[in-house]
Amino acid sequence: MIKSALITTMSSHPVYKQREQIGVKKSSHNKLLKVGIIGTIVAALCCFTPVLVVLLGALGLASLVTYLDFFLIPTLIIFAGMAFYGFVNMNK
Repeated sequence: MIKSALITTMSSHPVYKQREQIGVKKSSHNKLLKVGIIGTIVAALCCFTPVLVVLLGALGLASLVTYLDFFLIPTLIIFAGMAFYGFVNMNK
């Protein structure tokens, strides 16, 4: 009895109605959080360890190492922002 009243109350809340109208699902925020965390870890590994430098050197593309900072730092910031946004909106 109490559980059904709670579900009815929650489903009538304006925030839930607004999310239903625009089609935002809770699972999309969880997926965004997972992608953000994985992307941040990968970008951090490539930024702060010589993994990518060794890989590019082995492939004969060592001249691209000078441009890595212009790509990896913004990538790290974007993925960290995605993880933060997913974390903040995970419980809403």
